[in-house]
Amino acid sequence: MTKLSRRNFISGVAAGGAFIVLSPSKGFAQSHVLRFSTFLPSMHPMVTGLFQPLAAEIAEATGGEVTMEFAAASLAPPPRQFDMVHDGLASTSFTTHSYTPGRFPLTGIAELPFLGNKATAMSQAYWEVHQDYLAKANEHSGFKLMALSTHGPGALWTNKGPITSLDDLSGLRVIVPGGLGADIAAAIGVDSVEAPAPQWYELLSRGTADGAMFSVDAPMKFKLEEFLPHYTRVPNGLFNNSFAIFMGQRDWDAMGEGNQAKVEPLLGEALSIRMGEIWDKGDSIAMSRFEEQGITMTDAEGDFLESIKSAVAPVEDNWVAVAKEKGVDGAAALAAFRERAAELEAKMAG
Repeated sequence: MTKLSRRNFISGVAAGGAFIVLSPSKGFAQSHVLRFSTFLPSMHPMVTGLFQPLAAEIAEATGGEVTMEFAAASLAPPPRQFDMVHDGLASTSFTTHSYTPGRFPLTGIAELPFLGNKATAMSQAYWEVHQDYLAKANEHSGFKLMALSTHGPGALWTNKGPITSLDDLSGLRVIVPGGLGADIAAAIGVDSVEAPAPQWYELLSRGTADGAMFSVDAPMKFKLEEFLPHYTRVPNGLFNNSFAIFMGQRDWDAMGEGNQAKVEPLLGEALSIRMGEIWDKGDSIAMSRFEEQGITMTDAEGDFLESIKSAVAPVEDNWVAVAKEKGVDGAAALAAFRERAAELEAKMAG
């Protein structure tokens, strides 16, 4: 490795302010290093609960022939994670597709409303539907897609409330996730503020934004609860986000068929489910803090819920039309997504 890459990448994982080497202590003749860069904070549950364990599992599965290094800081801003990997600045990354609107239109299926109430179920359903319906469009050409996920049901967080009708949303400036989330925001009548995660605190603390379309756990994880005391819950979600862990195709190819066969079982559906489990755990912890943090929760129901459904229906119709242009039966894919997520959710509850 060059001196520059040694400064930017540190073998191992962050633990407090230090790093622990993940590769085995025994020597090996040849190795392939996956350089992982993410914009998430080093103590984010997705980093400590998934990325770091995955690195250790890959090293163990390959006998140390494939290891993973974590960048001390993101090597590119959130919207450029795919470009960063494509250009070889990093091997592997995590991002949300909504940061690159229009680039991966089929992943919009996971941004639509009313997909389900559990991230684990939705994430598994998402991977299955991607493989069965969406993968043939080859939107991720040049990348090895390692996992897909959605967070738990997206909701509306505001500094004013309670919110009991669409009229209450008029004129509110709301942080939106981008992608179809921006279309959903427009449909329900809020003024969109599109911004990646690193900008959320500043926007809310300064009053530039009045609220946010967030998952249940986002205010807790990004220390925003004091600015968002009102939570409006929409059954099966007002929106969702499409997340991906991915690798450059050149790095996947460089691993060789033998190591690919050892690493593959760790990826795909298995890794997607693990991502969903972390989102669900975060949601559970966040909701247990509502009373302590003084957060009020309002359920969208009755006429309010029906008005939301009517308002956002064109967003779904538009996505189905886009999918058709890509050669995908969007209506069938979306129906399969919702049916499978509901089936898996019922199994989890049982």
